[in-house]
Amino acid sequence: MSERELMSRLGSDGGLGGIVPRPVRKVSGPRVFAGEDLVAEEYSLTILYNGEEYVTLQCSPGQERYLMLGHLASEGVIDTAREVHRLDIDTASGLAWVEARQASPAAAGSSWRAPSGRMRRIDSRVRLTRDEIRRYARALDDLSVVYRLTGGVYGGLLFDHGREVCFHQDIGRHNVLDKLYGQCLAEGMAMDNLVLSFSGRVTSEVVAKLGRMGIPVVIARTAPTSLALDMAHELGMTVVAFARGGRCSVYTHAHRVFP
Repeated sequence: MSERELMSRLGSDGGLGGIVPRPVRKVSGPRVFAGEDLVAEEYSLTILYNGEEYVTLQCSPGQERYLMLGHLASEGVIDTAREVHRLDIDTASGLAWVEARQASPAAAGSSWRAPSGRMRRIDSRVRLTRDEIRRYARALDDLSVVYRLTGGVYGGLLFDHGREVCFHQDIGRHNVLDKLYGQCLAEGMAMDNLVLSFSGRVTSEVVAKLGRMGIPVVIARTAPTSLALDMAHELGMTVVAFARGGRCSVYTHAHRVFP
């Protein structure tokens, strides 16, 4: 798909959300070209929890409600969306207000710390064929329009028995997972049989967030880390990595792919 076609697709989907133009000078050998480039948009969103500053997230615009719900849940601050009584967002000022029944947690200071939410052993009957793995990876590529225009975002796509249920993208791979988690919570979606197709690395923080969600399978475009695989093995999570070009590597709980 050409850049013109990608731009047209974005426009038909409601505009160029998360993309801004910036002047650039490009070098090609001895030649220099002045022009304009499309880059991924980033802004700061500060969450005030029960009137106190809790955390500032660096994120892409859009789906902030899901981001906030998912972040609070993955950090163990809330368990369900029903626990939140108020959730207001002012994107112009970069402020969001959350009121919930739980006492205010200690200020996180950064969204990159390891999640403190409780994790449980995953017991799921999900099984995948190698063809399904390839199809899920391709489906994520097809939806990753902003990535192809900017190269500056991550993406995640959840499947329920082969059906696409939600897709999110963000400059932060942790934010992608929080947005997915938040939508699942907001819509009361069961997560124990979902499969995630993911464009980022599978790190220990990623596995911890998925463990909190109870996701049994992650199909990643890139590499895992050693601690992530150790955690996934203990949790009962299947990690498929390097899923691109019709190839993949299954690192943990391969019985879900190779019965």
